[in-house]
Amino acid sequence: MKTQTRLRAEVDLEMIRFGSLGLHILVVANWRSRKWRLIVDSGATHSILAENAWLPAARPADEPVHGIVGNPSLNTGLFRVSGMKIGGVILPSADWIMMDLGAVNQVYREAGYEPPDGLLGGDLLKKIHAVLNYGSSTLRFYRNPYSPAKRIPVNLLAR
Repeated sequence: MKTQTRLRAEVDLEMIRFGSLGLHILVVANWRSRKWRLIVDSGATHSILAENAWLPAARPADEPVHGIVGNPSLNTGLFRVSGMKIGGVILPSADWIMMDLGAVNQVYREAGYEPPDGLLGGDLLKKIHAVLNYGSSTLRFYRNPYSPAKRIPVNLLAR
């Protein structure tokens, strides 16, 4: 099967250079009637919503799945996010960390950029079969391109 037949959607990415700090990649998502600018970080283990963006969008029924996550000195919580869309693709329901991104926001402001609303991490990028295409500055979503690997039992004690 050719790759094009598995392509579900493709969205443009915003590439921001921070001099010696490197390149930040952002994508726009839609959730709860607003746009969310998310840093795409395939190395992040969890997706994050910025506290200053999350709190105005929170609803009374939103309760943390889990309270403090990680370092107790950080004001964080784990919240279930459902229905977020990127380029018409609905992301699977997932737990996102809500935390203060003040330091990141400050770097963006000082460089003259609008601060991000969060971070799309490797946890969701893997679930949605997303591929970053640096050449075309796009994020591509594929139908499940991988069939489960066959497990072959290996008996290490066999002679």
